[in-house]
Amino acid sequence: MNEIDIDKILEALGGVDNISLVEPCVTRLRFEVRERGRVDLARLQPPLCYGATVMGTAVQVIVGPNAEIAVDEIRDRFH
Repeated sequence: MNEIDIDKILEALGGVDNISLVEPCVTRLRFEVRERGRVDLARLQPPLCYGATVMGTAVQVIVGPNAEIAVDEIRDRFH
């Protein structure tokens, strides 16, 4: 699992309009979502990513060492 499929991760999170914040954290992408009910946790598993955790509206998606690069690409989608 080398390449991060950002489009599919964003879809599983309920789309770009459901994301209010994204930050990198070493091997994870930390998201704050607007509506937890739109997040498809079952899709945020291998082979899409290494896994995910949800606590309220905070979602952490484990993507590996390219988290910084992925965050830049995700932030570009907000413009």
